[in-house]
Amino acid sequence: MSLTRNKGLKEANGDYISFVDSDDYVEPDYVEKMLLTLKSKKVDIVYCSAVVENINGVFI
Repeated sequence: MSLTRNKGLKEANGDYISFVDSDDYVEPDYVEKMLLTLKSKKVDIVYCSAVVENINGVFI
């Protein structure tokens, strides 16, 4: 997986990068919220918390 991400970083030409894996679920407004936080706080990086869910849909 790191080879793919590294290739993507080399090929990227936008202003921002976000990593979301194929087994991740993000809210529909995830990118918007992250970008608004980045701009309003005038910082170089933002991150968010994560919730782990097991195979039965139980949050752990």
